[in-house]
Amino acid sequence: GAPRASRASSRRGDTTTPRAGAREVSVDELRAQSLEACGWRELCEHLAEYASTRLGQEACLTTSLPTAGPWESELLLDETEAAMSMESHHGVSLDFGGVMSAEVRRALFKAEKFASLGGDELAAMMAFIGAATRLVKTVEGVKENGAPPPELQPLREIVAGGGGGG
Repeated sequence: GAPRASRASSRRGDTTTPRAGAREVSVDELRAQSLEACGWRELCEHLAEYASTRLGQEACLTTSLPTAGPWESELLLDETEAAMSMESHHGVSLDFGGVMSAEVRRALFKAEKFASLGGDELAAMMAFIGAATRLVKTVEGVKENGAPPPELQPLREIVAGGGGGG
């Protein structure tokens, strides 16, 4: 009996003695290897092709899997479904044009360093604020029988600053 159980547990990888020459693999290394094996990078690159702005493309390429638990994935799915519903059921598109540009990025970087902004950077920031305001008004402006559609609640939470994973 005992030798058979020992061989079975050995095949399952349940042994407690390390193999000679084996190195320990960190959780981060294992995660990276798993994502590579599953084609995560290729999926992100494919998704980036559909982003309408440079910032969106960069976000797609650098995004990571949700790690806070299943609820985080559910939240992100709810936000995606709300955005899709806004366009397919309510005929309203979210326009992210003008939201982020090299000038806005430079202005934000300089502001972090308490440096002065040039005229082009100030103009870009004004365009950024205008585009963000339009997005908020677009989301808040969708009504169904005079009331906000419940399926758009995840987007309303984002524009209200009260939620959002994406």
